[in-house]
Amino acid sequence: MEVTPTNTATTPAPDPVPNRASLTGDLESFLLLLVTQLKNQDPMSPMDSNQFAAQLAQFATVEQAIKTNKNLDDLIGISKAGQAAAAVSYLGKTIEAEGDTAPLIDGKAEYGYTLPTRATVVTLAISNDQGRVVFSTTGETAAGKHSFVWDGVDNQGIEVAPGIYRLLIGALDSEGDQIPAETRIVGRVDGADTSGDTTKLMLGEVSVPLDKVLSVKETKTEQSNP
Repeated sequence: MEVTPTNTATTPAPDPVPNRASLTGDLESFLLLLVTQLKNQDPMSPMDSNQFAAQLAQFATVEQAIKTNKNLDDLIGISKAGQAAAAVSYLGKTIEAEGDTAPLIDGKAEYGYTLPTRATVVTLAISNDQGRVVFSTTGETAAGKHSFVWDGVDNQGIEVAPGIYRLLIGALDSEGDQIPAETRIVGRVDGADTSGDTTKLMLGEVSVPLDKVLSVKETKTEQSNP
């Protein structure tokens, strides 16, 4: 089981502190200049302070925006840490997720599909990573959820190599019109990747975004007979 960390303890998260410090210095300099000019202005011809007031308001707005961005960065960091912790809890579990590509491991690739209405004919096809169909068969036609487990044998009865394989579904109604089918994959989580913007669970070579997981359950283990 492998977890790819987002970063290490010695690599701090990016922080726009230098920008905020620079802005604070500019604001203090501006205020000092404003006070100095107010002290030394000609009382018979006072200067127009409207422009200074407008600039002061702009400085304050930008400073507030930088503080808001810093808070958002902190929230994003907390969220990613929570996703990483959640990903670890999936290790060794069997999940069902949205998708149509599953790994063929130990002669087994498990899929599922859902038909919104009853179909007259359903064709299931398995294609390899090069897009070539290696196996095809007919599927269940009733409306609702269905499961399909492929044993890794092609149409010639030859076992194919382990890898990733895609399920293609062709479902037609009584009028010959295409019925849209939703596909799912089922597999055991053996790793997690938190290096990108989205935390992903690994089913062999197949990555599944955490938000695509539909269900999770304990992986069944084969027990030997005494």
